[in-house]
Amino acid sequence: MDVPRTEPCPTCAGSGARPGTDPVSCHSCGGTGQVTSVKRTPFGQMIASSPCPTCGGKGRIISDPCTECGGSGLVRMTRKINVKIPQGVDDGVHLKLKGQGDAAPPGGVPGDLYIFVNINSHPVFQRIESDLLQEVPISVTQAALGDDLEVPTLQGRARIRVLPGTQSGSVFRLKGKGMPRLHGSGAGDMHVKVNVRVPVRLTTRQKQLMEELAAEFGEKSTSQFHSQGKPSDRSDKSSDKDKSIFDKIVDEVKGAVR
Repeated sequence: MDVPRTEPCPTCAGSGARPGTDPVSCHSCGGTGQVTSVKRTPFGQMIASSPCPTCGGKGRIISDPCTECGGSGLVRMTRKINVKIPQGVDDGVHLKLKGQGDAAPPGGVPGDLYIFVNINSHPVFQRIESDLLQEVPISVTQAALGDDLEVPTLQGRARIRVLPGTQSGSVFRLKGKGMPRLHGSGAGDMHVKVNVRVPVRLTTRQKQLMEELAAEFGEKSTSQFHSQGKPSDRSDKSSDKDKSIFDKIVDEVKGAVR
């Protein structure tokens, strides 16, 4: 990642003086950077120290400053650094990189860099601490008759067995297929939630088969609804009635299998 920070000036090596020249000791403080004042009070003499106003407490004066940094000895630069993100890191965690912050004045130690991690949402997986959740659509026939499904995980694809009569919203657990635990052992679980997908457009043959199945369950077929004055087109308004029929079919098949 690219990090903007202050660094020692490469032209003057951080001294602040033009190459070929050197800073000189401040004549006011003798190079200490501090000046001492003595005041007489009714309680005696009071001695106080303060930063030298001539050199600003630096103890030296740059008579010929560097043209690159203007005598400060520091420049603003952008460095590309490598940051290792530990597995299992969670949103909001901060990482400390020692000595990767801004440069300090001459003789000082550079500061530290803190990186705050923000995790983007995933199009398939939803994270709940160390567990992962995903939703998978299945058909009415898969829910009623059962099937084997392949689902994605962080380690590759895995198989789950959908039992006959599985209801919409059922959750299957894949142990150890979730997120690795930060600074811990093992991983969380993968939870796969199946949602039964009801078809909204049927061919003539599919519609005939569903009506025959409805008759087997003793239900009114869609043709009977149409003969009672209901609209015969498959518009969005009739989709609710179609869905209720399919829901009953799923319930009846589940009861028959059990």
